[in-house]
Amino acid sequence: MNDMKLSSNKKHLIITTALNITDFGTLSSDDLAVRLADYESCFFHCLKFKDDFDTMTIIEGIEKNKKIKEFEESGIPVYYSKMDNNRNKGMNEFHHIWDFIKQDFIAEEDIIIKLTGRYIMTNTSILSYFDDNIDFVGKIGVGLYIDTNSILGCLYGFRKKYYRKMYDSIINNTHYEAMLFNVAKANPNTIIINDVNTKIGFITSIWSPGGSFPKPANFLKVYL
Repeated sequence: MNDMKLSSNKKHLIITTALNITDFGTLSSDDLAVRLADYESCFFHCLKFKDDFDTMTIIEGIEKNKKIKEFEESGIPVYYSKMDNNRNKGMNEFHHIWDFIKQDFIAEEDIIIKLTGRYIMTNTSILSYFDDNIDFVGKIGVGLYIDTNSILGCLYGFRKKYYRKMYDSIINNTHYEAMLFNVAKANPNTIIINDVNTKIGFITSIWSPGGSFPKPANFLKVYL
């Protein structure tokens, strides 16, 4: 990677959140408190890398009617998506991302790194894959989703023009991570990292085999 001419376009970090998610049942007040703590941990660690990005933004997909105090006090600007949530969980997030990045201040060639909130960013090595010819970088879904036909949806990178092309061709009821894989596989200028031992810059504990991943975790374990 050291021989590549890295892209000089602006770099944006977006952190997706869904605080009071109900896709997997109503969260108790204790569950919600730990979920909030997970998000706050994520924000805290992201700020360590603020000099690596031109902008950082939290994209909240559930709350529409009031601001979330803890998010507002995180030190990272918050965008409350205007899109509804009438799709599956992954595709809801996909639409929330586009609702934000379609704004004019993000140029077509700009690089956007997407991190799912409650995962902790450990480094920004994913940026090193973006030379002037690369439009998408993601890691194969092994080690977390155990699916070689998917991309890890928790951390991947893309240019706005690539996301626009993907957004214009999606089917709403599709599987989010599989869609990322299929589009990347079908397009040139993409990098799919197949080596399960290659770390791309995050840790998580919110997934466990047989568990329900939206439930609180508070980063007690690391799986990837």
